[in-house]
Amino acid sequence: MSHLTSKPYTELIKRLNKYQIGAPDTHEIRKILEILYTKEEAFVGSKFPLGPATLEELAHKTDIAQGRLVHILEGMAQKGIVMDFRPGDTHFFILTPTIFGFFEFTFMRLNSDLPLGELAQLMEQAMLREMGSEFFGSKTPMSRTLIYEKNLPQSKVMSYEQVSHLIKTAPYLSLQACYCRRKAQHLGRKCTTPMDVCMGLGHSADYLVRRGFAQAISVDEMLRVLDKTEELGLVHVSDNVQNEAAFICNCCHCCCELLRGINEFNIIGSVSPTRYMSRIDPAKCNGCGVCIQRCQVRAIRQSYGKQAIVDQQRCIGCSVCASFCPQKAIQMADRPHPPHIPKNQVIRNIKIASEKGRLRHFLFYMAGLFLRGGIKGWK
Repeated sequence: MSHLTSKPYTELIKRLNKYQIGAPDTHEIRKILEILYTKEEAFVGSKFPLGPATLEELAHKTDIAQGRLVHILEGMAQKGIVMDFRPGDTHFFILTPTIFGFFEFTFMRLNSDLPLGELAQLMEQAMLREMGSEFFGSKTPMSRTLIYEKNLPQSKVMSYEQVSHLIKTAPYLSLQACYCRRKAQHLGRKCTTPMDVCMGLGHSADYLVRRGFAQAISVDEMLRVLDKTEELGLVHVSDNVQNEAAFICNCCHCCCELLRGINEFNIIGSVSPTRYMSRIDPAKCNGCGVCIQRCQVRAIRQSYGKQAIVDQQRCIGCSVCASFCPQKAIQMADRPHPPHIPKNQVIRNIKIASEKGRLRHFLFYMAGLFLRGGIKGWK
């Protein structure tokens, strides 16, 4: 076990920093890693390649016998600091990133024996400091807003704009506790929004169910949960990709890290908007103020004449306001300059890595996938 005499957490941070959302070397991040990882697990984590790896490859990199290593990896997967997938006949492992990754997974497992109160404080401080800049520090957002389907304009609608399409085409579905609300709960904040309305899609959902972070759910059940979130006026947020999104969050202004970025820190680009925006008909608006109360990003205010006015730069196009307007005075109109949505997670991550000066690592990752002939089911 001579490898444990080195500095495993320092090396682990270096490895995590190769992701598009890295891990700044701060007191909070180190403490989080020391809680979540044993020294041996930190050593193993530091040896992971950027992409998926087999047991054999990791045994070679760590110089740990496969019988011992598989036991370590199994424990890491149960804690959410490693993800494992079987897209074909081969078992692959990947080191879980910070965000979206073990920050979220830590608070999804309801029977956790971790010190969640301490972790909530540490993660909150990390997000308020360097981790916030790391998360929001690129031109391309990690996430995008989804419009309520019932409010889609009659203009040409893309399949990736339809929440039901994302749900119906995903090979696996899961329902899990909201990381943001659970963390807020441990910070003493009160939120009446239901906890179990966050959705996993695809291979991520399969992993979450297998490892006890979520429960499997049918398409019909998922659509009923979706209806429930819209009755509550929550904002749909998903991966900023056109194909094979991994999640749909249903967000409130008080807990969601992304919406807090807009509301508390005025980071307008914290989440990509839809290609639509709210437009209020002054002839129908009677100034009741319902839309102001319902808007989760404070994009609507009242004019001196009492009518509602939309801040188009701040509006994320979720259409919550249109759903609750009693006068039907709000319609969703095409945004003059719609945001670009990357085709898939690889392209999105490469864009973000390029914007943050980390493209070299992703080029090695892509070269590795090319040499393998690609991995079916891994995006």
